[in-house]
Amino acid sequence: ARCYHKRGATSARRPAYPIRMQERNLTALYIKNYPAMVLWKRGPVILGSRVRRTYRAILAGIGVPTLQGIWDGMRLIPSMLRKRRAVQRLRTVDAATFTAWLGR
Repeated sequence: ARCYHKRGATSARRPAYPIRMQERNLTALYIKNYPAMVLWKRGPVILGSRVRRTYRAILAGIGVPTLQGIWDGMRLIPSMLRKRRAVQRLRTVDAATFTAWLGR
């Protein structure tokens, strides 16, 4: 079987959809994949970045899908915490290396 992906097929009909999914998935990414020590140390920077992104989105007129995506991501936290246990149990990179990959 072959499957072809038509880029933009959904977003062309629903322009707010990619913004909403990006914000939702960003929340899930932090919760599921970042080591606890990195979240603890970088939490204020991550939160500040998200607040700045949201503020800019509101100014750009895309605040509603941005806030919807953040809310959707927060609703995913319980399932992401379950997945996190498996991800963190199998990780092969320590927190210091992970932090170094992030830069500053």
